[in-house]
Amino acid sequence: MGCTEKKGYFMQFIMEKEKQLKLSKCLLVAYMVLTFIGILMPDGFVIGIRNIDHRLSPFQMIMRWLNYVSFIILPIAVYFDRPTFKKIAIYFCLPVTIIFACLFGEMLPYFTSPEGTGICDIRFFPAFIPNTLRNGVFRGFLFFGTVLVQLATIAFIFLRDINVWKFAKKDIFPFAIILVLCIFSIMPVYALEGIFDTHTNVIFSFMKPMHILWLLFMIAEVTVFTLIFKKRPMEDRYILVLILSLSLLLQFNQLFSSLGELTCKRMPLQLCNIAAYLIFISIATKNRRMFLFNILVNVAGGIIAALVMDVENNGILNKANIHYIVEHNNVIVVPLLALILGVFEPITMKDYKSFILYFTGYYLIIFVLGTTFNSIYAATDNRWFYCNYLFMFDQETAAELVPFAGSLFNIKLSIGSVTIYPVIQPIIYITFVAIGTGMFFLLKACVKQKAVAEPAVIEPTQTESAETESAPLDSSAEDMLPLES
Repeated sequence: MGCTEKKGYFMQFIMEKEKQLKLSKCLLVAYMVLTFIGILMPDGFVIGIRNIDHRLSPFQMIMRWLNYVSFIILPIAVYFDRPTFKKIAIYFCLPVTIIFACLFGEMLPYFTSPEGTGICDIRFFPAFIPNTLRNGVFRGFLFFGTVLVQLATIAFIFLRDINVWKFAKKDIFPFAIILVLCIFSIMPVYALEGIFDTHTNVIFSFMKPMHILWLLFMIAEVTVFTLIFKKRPMEDRYILVLILSLSLLLQFNQLFSSLGELTCKRMPLQLCNIAAYLIFISIATKNRRMFLFNILVNVAGGIIAALVMDVENNGILNKANIHYIVEHNNVIVVPLLALILGVFEPITMKDYKSFILYFTGYYLIIFVLGTTFNSIYAATDNRWFYCNYLFMFDQETAAELVPFAGSLFNIKLSIGSVTIYPVIQPIIYITFVAIGTGMFFLLKACVKQKAVAEPAVIEPTQTESAETESAPLDSSAEDMLPLES
């Protein structure tokens, strides 16, 4: 009798809309955290792509790609009352997740392979940590734990709107368009190289055709999205930049599983690296101060990186090049769209003072960390501590990017192993401030419209009426969803 009562109470608990909402949110957060941890784990599949003679399964590569679509679909389906995203979760993400789970036996040898790197290759970790991260039992728990939470999240999306499974002809077009755009948006940085199994002879280097096409694509992307979304409701615009920021967050961190050891140089402290986190956080929480740093500092850094091209002139499909493209593309595009589309209010002169303050604080932190790490490197000859934040600690790299800058490193002050460059380092600070200042006045002149309305701060709709629960969405209800119509 007691078991029956407990079962009845549990069923009553999960059938209450408010409880379903809370559980959906908890499950979603757990899924996203586990997915994020998963991409930092050692994975010999990603490493295998480096070797053109190492044949990998294109089907596994495609399923890995498609499974990541849940990372951007499920947050929208949980936090917003958007039927098309819920339908994608049920009709696409659900079967993909099941098929993906069935591939565990094929993936396990890659998870446990000594070729896999990720965070387990940090040299200061005791041996039991990399051994655990490559352990088949541990990876099995992590894999199936993620899959089960992912499936449970989809199940609660269905429970909260039981009629979402109904599919009409008018649903096909928005379903297909949104799904295709999300698939391309979340593409893993190693996908193209893995699917086509080639490094290609089309070289990605400074001011070559591929570089020029990428720059033109960024301009076209901002223009097209602005034209399409400028008259859409605020929630549509917010969802757009939120999806792009989620894609950036996932794609940036994917490279850690294929870089080898995480060293001081590879810590996400460069402007465009830290932007992957700050852009998502600022949009998810609508933190204006953080957004100012993104739009004036990170966008400026992204533009410099896009123009200067700090790459190794490999084939365009090389995962390092794809990572460079998608990272800097979204670091520039997402904050610009958030400002142009009114997700954040236009910048003011008060914001300029904040920009100077924020960048100065960031510069001082980077200066202290970079000087400290490189002094340890000079004293111990331990390459792990080498870093070149803001390109102001390495003469050779600076000379390759800007020829005349190399000679300025000859002017230096040294105390023991600590070296400071009193000319080039202030010049780099002034240069970034000047670029940010130019960016500020350009955006202030071009983006003057007022934000139409305050977007929700990822706050789910909780007004699912009894009518919605008992009847399918009619055409008038769908007309209220411009993003999906």
